Formats: sequence, structure tokens, C-alpha cells
Amino acid sequence: MKSIWNGSITFGLVNIPVKLYSAVESRAFSFKMLDKKTNSPIKYKRFAEKINEEVPWKEIVKGIEISKGKFFVPSEEQLKSIKPEKSQTIDIVEFVDDRQIDPIYFSSHYFAGPSKAKEKTYFLFKEVLEAI
Repeated sequence: MKSIWNGSITFGLVNIPVKLYSAVESRAFSFKMLDKKTNSPIKYKRFAEKINEEVPWKEIVKGIEISKGKFFVPSEEQLKSIKPEKSQTIDIVEFVDDRQIDPIYFSSHYFAGPSKAKEKTYFLFKEVLEAI
């Protein structure tokens, strides 16, 4: 299995090199909508309700509805400014009991493995976590 990220788990002065893997693999298939008579695919049109016209992709922007019928459209600069920076570390700030975290916050599942075979710091950390 190929790792999706390489970096380190860190806490205090401890640095543990790891690779991150996705714990689930999507094997879903999707149906396409087809015309019943010809089995040809159905296409969607991007249609503006106010002007009653089709809108080309280059004229489409994304926005958030802030009140009924009112939208906020962020600029490219605003979107870039809130994008999280890439990091090479998973910084552990605190250990908590897993019952303190509502499962609604678990949207994706990953597992970490050692960056190299027989990585001593990784396996020591794993043993300590299992003992807790």
C-alpha cells in the first residue's frame, strides 16, 4: 500500500518519523443517468435562474449563502489566505480519552506506520499507547 503522507509525529522533544496511510479504500461505483430510449448519457446545464440563460464554466464562482438570497463570494486571495499550510509534522499537544471526542468529528480514517522497517521510536511509542 502506498503512503499518502510522509512526516513525523512530534511531542516535546520527541520526533517519530512516520508514513500515513488511508485506512479505507473506496470501491463504490456510480450510476450514470441515461435516456431510457437511447441509453445515451444525460448532461447537466449550468443555468442562471435570474437571467434565464445557460452560464459557461469560466463565469461561474463559488459563494456562501449568508441570508435568504444573499451570497458572499470570496476572492481568490481570501481563499488562499485561509488555506492551511502544508506541514511535515503531526504535533501532539495533549492526550485525551477517546470517549471525550464525539464520533461526528471522525470523517476520515488513517493509520500511521513507521517510515522505515524496525523504526525503534515508532514501536516504542506504539507500546506506550497500547499500555495506556
